[in-house]
Amino acid sequence: LLNEGLESGPKKIKRQDFFAMMAYMSRHPIGREVAWTFYKNNFQKLINIFTLENRRLGTVINSITRSFQNESYLEEMNQLFSLYPNAGAGTSARKQAIDQVNMNIEWVRSREQSLLDALETLSRQ
Repeated sequence: LLNEGLESGPKKIKRQDFFAMMAYMSRHPIGREVAWTFYKNNFQKLINIFTLENRRLGTVINSITRSFQNESYLEEMNQLFSLYPNAGAGTSARKQAIDQVNMNIEWVRSREQSLLDALETLSRQ
């Protein structure tokens, strides 16, 4: 559906709905992975169609990456942002997305052992 929307333009999916659709997809783990893969693989096309000054193009990154919680996703984000350093209207959204993922990683890291201990205790009962 994302590819269709990108290829067909506003015929099938209205421009104002395109990024809302990506944000909604990102609420589900599988949809989030699809949206992230699509976003990073088609970023240049998205720029060509919507331009860097499109606020929705800039801010959808927060919806997609909101629950990323590991270093590999963070690295992928940094690689994408390095390839496209000019974020246009999405400059602050990129920073917020990176900050959120870093906080998620730290949250998991700080609670991982206590969660494992609790699961171990429960498994013995």
